[in-house]
Amino acid sequence: MRCPNCRIENPPRAEHCSCGYDFPPGLMTGSYLTAPEIYAGDVAAVASTYHSTMIAHRFGALVIDCAVVAAMLAYPYRILGLQRVWPLAAFLCSLYFVVLEGRWGATLGKLAMRLRVVDGRGRPPGYLPALVRMVLRLIELNPLVGGIPAGLVALFSVSKQRMGDMLAGTYVLYVEDVRRVRGTGPMPAAPSASR
Repeated sequence: MRCPNCRIENPPRAEHCSCGYDFPPGLMTGSYLTAPEIYAGDVAAVASTYHSTMIAHRFGALVIDCAVVAAMLAYPYRILGLQRVWPLAAFLCSLYFVVLEGRWGATLGKLAMRLRVVDGRGRPPGYLPALVRMVLRLIELNPLVGGIPAGLVALFSVSKQRMGDMLAGTYVLYVEDVRRVRGTGPMPAAPSASR
């Protein structure tokens, strides 16, 4: 939401702009702009400002990741058949999710949806937390239940975390918020004394 006073772009849930302008009451609920110090590294507080659209974006990333993994396995499946491709599938999935999320915080799906997996400091989580997330993903996103457990847990979690995130100590943030948490992106502007 763009502030009509200073023209700064604010998050959709903002009640106030950092310049002091109050958005019309009743339209927004909660804001991390009322406490800009949250951006100084409080990953959980930033994650708690997200709406249910975060769950939809995470699901979109998962669909892309599943398509990538399926494409990687298409040729081996044709050669080896269904029975013998499972060990390779488990290895490739582990490699894909653990290495990409652990080292860079993003799979191809998360890159496309502008999401990043981070630890409590806003950094890529490392290989062990990524492995924990991947193992729990097998339970939470099991095709038999359609990912409903992961979606419900994340939807009702304050920080929009699924069980794998909670156990691994990770969060999924939008790229712009990761930059702000790390202190490399634009921070909310401080009120100017000349106004």
